Amino acid sequence: MTFRMSLVLILTAVTAFSFASEPSSSSVLAPETWVRHLTNDIAPFWTSPDAMGSPRGNFPTLRKNDGTPAVRTDRRPRMMGRQIYACSAAYILTGEASYLEAADDGLRFLLAHARDSRKGGWQTLLDKDGNPKGNDYRYSQDAAYAAMGPAVYYFVTRDPAARETLVSNRNEIFNPRLFWDETNRRVRNAILPSMDGEAPAGKDNGWELVSQLDQVNGWLLLTQPVMGGDDSARFGSDIRTLLAVITNRFWKDGLFYGRSSQLGNLDAPNTDFGHVLKTYWMLLLAGSRLGDAGFTAFALSNAPYWLSQAYDRDNGRWALKMEGSNSVRYGSSWWIYAECDQIAATFALQRLWTRKDLATTASNWLADYVDRPYGEVFRGIDRSGNPDRGLYSNELAKCNEWKNGFHSSEHALVLYIASSALAGKPVALYFAVPPDDVKTFTAKPYLFEGDEISREDLGGIAVGGRQLHRVRVTFDHIR
Repeated sequence: MTFRMSLVLILTAVTAFSFASEPSSSSVLAPETWVRHLTNDIAPFWTSPDAMGSPRGNFPTLRKNDGTPAVRTDRRPRMMGRQIYACSAAYILTGEASYLEAADDGLRFLLAHARDSRKGGWQTLLDKDGNPKGNDYRYSQDAAYAAMGPAVYYFVTRDPAARETLVSNRNEIFNPRLFWDETNRRVRNAILPSMDGEAPAGKDNGWELVSQLDQVNGWLLLTQPVMGGDDSARFGSDIRTLLAVITNRFWKDGLFYGRSSQLGNLDAPNTDFGHVLKTYWMLLLAGSRLGDAGFTAFALSNAPYWLSQAYDRDNGRWALKMEGSNSVRYGSSWWIYAECDQIAATFALQRLWTRKDLATTASNWLADYVDRPYGEVFRGIDRSGNPDRGLYSNELAKCNEWKNGFHSSEHALVLYIASSALAGKPVALYFAVPPDDVKTFTAKPYLFEGDEISREDLGGIAVGGRQLHRVRVTFDHIR
């Protein structure tokens, strides 16, 4: 599909929407719905005693669907980083100190045990006590999600150890002796355990989309505006570099493909509506954040069409992936559904998606995915919204080596921000910074841009031995 054809389809779809007939309000798009969802449905699963581990912060990677410990006890730093995110997101929405304390415990354990003090970088696997285990390849995607922990914690607190880790992580990802392929201007999929060469890339020698994309999604875009000075400029340049290689080497006829060597193959790994629309979402947000009209135009010229393709209008839910030029695979995985809702919410702010359709998919998320007895969300649903038993029958389906609290908590955070803006209400988010920084720290409405209208010092808060001040910042004109 050409750019011209995509644009025609987009304009046709947009003009078909009847914004005048949209409901003025909806309970599912009330901001408090998403605060309540995060605090009642999501956060308890990630902050229970079993979730916190022993000592506190030694987050288990594997737990049963009722939240109790699994037999296997290995730890993945990439999943610890995601759980720090979930705890931090709960604090951002509520200002409750217990959530930030949980995030701090996780961060301290992660930095003490998952960083390789001898060779640099992140350990791939830890045992139950946090000791390095095995001698696996070092994956760039793993590094992105391990770095997510210090990234979100720094966004909230301006913690110096988190900042130092982010700078080190950045230098490792963009080091030509490690993850950075200077010739092709891309992040390598993996490097050898010795950290002295690229690991084999598979039979077709393709590059991985997630090696580039998840650096932007996991830590760069969130922290770029709050690092300050040369680091903000450097992170901004890195985002531009990565999005350039993504659009140049992983895109064909409107779709992003998971492997550079398999453009046009809809069965290529990581070629689904989640990766396609997450990539467009990053382009859209980066265009706004960096003032790059090219990224914005690229996203707007393609993403609305693919969002409409992903939408199963007959059932009010998101589909999984394209199967052919005119067919899709129905049912959805939790993270794909979340990513689709998030870009739909962003487009609703720009009147490129209707509130009615957003309210429908968001309502079905709450109805279909939430595990009412035990918390968190199911791993997948079928087209009718029933839990996909093929995914959920595994006793570790909700907390495992690739599923943690990131996507479900980000979904709640984004829906809160968008719901507030759509209702014409200010967006209130909580931070915790050193006393001297209360009036001067840079606050952002998460990945969005917005105008700050107030900040309120709510007094001291002790977290991890540091004396911080809880600050509520409100924003409007979210974009």
